[in-house]
Amino acid sequence: MEPPAELTRHSSPYYSLNRRLFGKELRRVIEFASLAVNGPEAMGKLLDLRDRLNLLDINMEE
Repeated sequence: MEPPAELTRHSSPYYSLNRRLFGKELRRVIEFASLAVNGPEAMGKLLDLRDRLNLLDINMEE
């Protein structure tokens, strides 16, 4: 499941809000993924959404 494309466009009034909320949750996902056997695979599934929200700087090393 992913947010509608219009919510991840830079021109959307909701872009900053979505980016901030997803960034907070992404940090939690990274914490769980770092402990999981399939952590890298789980992070790979989020790559497109992270790219659309410009959150590629948040990674498993944090």
